[in-house]
Amino acid sequence: MLWKYIVVIGLIVLISLFMGFNLENKTNISFIFGTVTQVPVFYIILISFAVGVFSVVPFSLLGKLRSMLKKNKKKKADEKELKKETEEKEVEETETSNKKEGRRGKKK
Repeated sequence: MLWKYIVVIGLIVLISLFMGFNLENKTNISFIFGTVTQVPVFYIILISFAVGVFSVVPFSLLGKLRSMLKKNKKKKADEKELKKETEEKEVEETETSNKKEGRRGKKK
């Protein structure tokens, strides 16, 4: 567990260093409706990363939801099959016990 904290702290330090070195690098961004001037390159990278993350999250959640539904469906099918098997065994046991009782009744 401690190693996770160390990795996170290391990543934060690396990101901070990257940000510090790239704050002086500035560029212009042209949109259809206008131009934004003197934007630090780091902000562009950070915003691009955030847009990428937010565009992938719905697909990831959809995939997890599908897999959960598939597991649920399989679990229900397995439970139904198990219930059917137990009912069949109960019927066989009652028939067997009825036959045994019937034989005993004849002997008396």
